[in-house]
Amino acid sequence: MTNTQTLAPAQQLAGTNTVHFPNESAAYRKARNALLVEEIELRRHIERVASQRRALPPGGEIPRDFEFVF
Repeated sequence: MTNTQTLAPAQQLAGTNTVHFPNESAAYRKARNALLVEEIELRRHIERVASQRRALPPGGEIPRDFEFVF
């Protein structure tokens, strides 16, 4: 499964964030945007791994006498 969609860099997306808290410091905003970049990259990584999982070939056959034991 190939993704032909080009994603904007996480740093660029974080730079477009216009949500600010009242009286927030410049240090807080810088740290919050750095965290936002990490969150965007994490989500993208999770999506890549999920795509790889979906692309796996079928696993082994389940035995007919298989049952869940609680």
